[in-house]
Order: sequence, then structure tokens, then C-alpha cells
Amino acid sequence: ELAELLRSANLLPIMGRVRGELGVECADDLGFVDDGMVRGMGLPPVQERKLSALAQRVKRDRGGGDAPPPSEAERVAREQAEKARTLLEEREERLRRRRLEDQEREMALREKELEQREQQQQQQQRQPQHIAPPAPATAGKGGSMAGVLHDYAAQADHEMSLREGQTVHVTRKHPSGWWEGTLPDGTMGWFPSTFVRALEEEMEDSSQVQPLGGGGGGG
Repeated sequence: ELAELLRSANLLPIMGRVRGELGVECADDLGFVDDGMVRGMGLPPVQERKLSALAQRVKRDRGGGDAPPPSEAERVAREQAEKARTLLEEREERLRRRRLEDQEREMALREKELEQREQQQQQQQRQPQHIAPPAPATAGKGGSMAGVLHDYAAQADHEMSLREGQTVHVTRKHPSGWWEGTLPDGTMGWFPSTFVRALEEEMEDSSQVQPLGGGGGGG
């Protein structure tokens, strides 16, 4: 009879625990089980409520031994307590899920931040280093003049863009091959010396040719 009663409430799997932990040997014994005894078993919430309801039903149907039936106030109080416990369990479950979501979101943000840092480092490694030397090198008094052979686009704030055909007043030269100069419009900055040609070389070449022409005319 006890097995049939537990089966009707889908509690047959815990029949062994009901007998061993509560000392229930027959269906009538369930009438002596109260909510405190059921909670002491540590059952899942649904099974706990089912077993408590089954014990109350047996107590009502069979007189419950010496225990009087619960009053209306007790019944209402039990229902309210059960609702409060259910709400508390639902709230705890929501909080647990929210904590998990926050942890997952934080991990995703950290992974994205690390990925962005790696991309920035890779971009910096791929970019050519166009850093003009800060220390000045040797330069003639008053500087020299140079003509621009090819266009050059500045790649840093301290650099200067060049256009083919421009004339540059070179003020400093560095052994690394970077020169500092000024354009006719007043723009100043560093640039690669491979993009220009010193005008003094052309002047020297022409100065060597002129005497030969003059000498031929005199002969």
C-alpha cells in the first residue's frame, strides 16, 4: 500500500529513504510525518513539496492519529511560507544566472582587449620605422642647397614632405642618411637624403667645364 501511495505521487524512487530516514513502514505512518521531518531529508524542492502534500493528505483522509487537522490560518500560513520559499529559490536562481552572465561578459571583454593589443603590436611591427635622429650632426655654416629628385610623403610629425623639383635649404645632416631642411615656403622637417641631390655638386661640375670652353675660345 505504501508503494502504491508513493507511486501515485511519482515518489516511488525515494521509497527507500522514506522508510529508512522517516521510519515509515506503511501508508498510515505517513500521517505522522510533518513538514520539518520532510525538510530534514534534504530532498529536491519538488519532491519535498510532493511528500509534504502526500503526508498531509494521508493525515486528513485517515484522521492523522492524534494530530488535529490544520486550521484555516495554519493552511494559509503554510501556503504563504511555501510561496515565499519558491520565490526565494527563483530569486537565487536568477542571481546565479546573472553572475554567470557577468563572468562570461567580462571574459569576452578581456579576450577582445587582448586581441586588440596583439593586433596593435603586429601593426606596429609591420610599419616601417621612419624616426628622424634627434641629435644634430655636422653641417656647414649656413647650410647648403639641395634639389628634390623624387616626391616623398612625410610619415611622422617631425618629417617633411617633398615634391620633385623643389629646392631645399639643408640645415643639418645625420650619418644615418636623414637631413633636416627648410622649403622656400618656410616648412621645416627631416627627410631622407636619397630623395634629393646637393646643388653644390652641379655647381662644381659646371665650374669645371666653363674654363675649358673659355680656353678653346681664346685659342
